[in-house]
Amino acid sequence: MKKASDNDKHYLAFLHGKKAMMVGQLFIYVLSLFVFASVMLFGFNSIRSLMEKGEQTQFVKFKSDLENEIRSISSQYGDVKYFNSRNQMRIPGTFQKVCFIDTDTTENLIQTAKICSPQNLWYDPIICDSWKTIPKQKQQRISGPYQNVFLVPQGASPVILDEKIKIDGNNDGNPDQLGELCLSVIQNRIDFRLEGKGTFVLISPLQ
Repeated sequence: MKKASDNDKHYLAFLHGKKAMMVGQLFIYVLSLFVFASVMLFGFNSIRSLMEKGEQTQFVKFKSDLENEIRSISSQYGDVKYFNSRNQMRIPGTFQKVCFIDTDTTENLIQTAKICSPQNLWYDPIICDSWKTIPKQKQQRISGPYQNVFLVPQGASPVILDEKIKIDGNNDGNPDQLGELCLSVIQNRIDFRLEGKGTFVLISPLQ
């Protein structure tokens, strides 16, 4: 009987040791999963942060480039500059289109704009609402500057050109009565034409 009792003790000790080993292995496994998940989460957040900073840097560069180009040509009557695959105006990758508006457009004309027509491809309620507030602000003698460049989808800081812009959507060399122009972002750039008119800049799409 004593011998059997010793065997039982050894067996129980074996089971206890095996159970402790399994618990230890489980703890190590759970700890490994926690460390792995933490590293992955940290890496994901770091990558996302770098991407956001990169996009912000690209946006700042686009805004600066556009402002400089408009400023340099605004007073040069008759000067023309093209932006295309050879001379690129780069747009951050998250944006799908860039829209320019003429802040001198009357409220009645804005109502008929493509940007304000729900059935139109260029319809954008955020741009439309922002555009509609400008004539009202002018009536209330609220001075500008007013936002005249919009990037879609929204989210970036406003782009406000100090120089007056007019739109030539028909490519006939004259400002449109209804001043709106939306350009699709293709291969991270927009293609368009600038012409200095002395007191303003005429913006038109490339034919």
